[in-house]
Amino acid sequence: MFFLRGGEEKITQYHLKAMDPDTAAQNITFHVAKSPTYGQLYIRGGQVATFFTQNDLELGHVRYESDGSRAGLDNFLFTLSDGRHQGFLVNGTVQTQPAMASIFVKPLVEGNDGRYELSGGRMPDTLTYFGRRRHGFRLNSKLLRVVDSDTDSGSLLYVLTQRPQHGHIENTVAKRYVRRRFTQRDLDEDSLLFIIDPKTDATNDTFTFRVEDSRGNSLDDQR
Repeated sequence: MFFLRGGEEKITQYHLKAMDPDTAAQNITFHVAKSPTYGQLYIRGGQVATFFTQNDLELGHVRYESDGSRAGLDNFLFTLSDGRHQGFLVNGTVQTQPAMASIFVKPLVEGNDGRYELSGGRMPDTLTYFGRRRHGFRLNSKLLRVVDSDTDSGSLLYVLTQRPQHGHIENTVAKRYVRRRFTQRDLDEDSLLFIIDPKTDATNDTFTFRVEDSRGNSLDDQR
């Protein structure tokens, strides 16, 4: 889950999902065993004290609010119940110990006017077929976005410091692989694809980058 420092966003079924064929969503309950350290969980405008349900997630009633104190990793712990039984199945094994929901709080990056910020969205759950045995997804401003009122989007650079291990990035307009850098304009114009290597069995991947603007400001070690 990605959130902006000092911001507030919904936690939905796309972030957390528990299923039980014999139990309605309103009876599948997440019991909060440890609250977030650098933010708060809220439900329907009130602080989440002990629990929320799968139905609450599906209706968008659960929110995480960063307290603005720091960027980086945060988390909360939870257990699950269906009203009759405690625990949940993981790879066929009943787990009763609390599970962790990880939260990544993205930093605000201040430029000369204090309005230079980086935000990220949730990666797609499904892959798209782009022809010629190529599967992947569009890498665009819905997933990655830098805002700086003093810098043109074509001058906001994402410089790759570690390439993806199980795929590559393509620029469909320039008709080339992205080996070193791309711009916010590339993202805004839907010019980039992330293509999974067809020979790999990996189900996730990552790349590391830094963001640079025209004034020499940078934000390192982002992924």
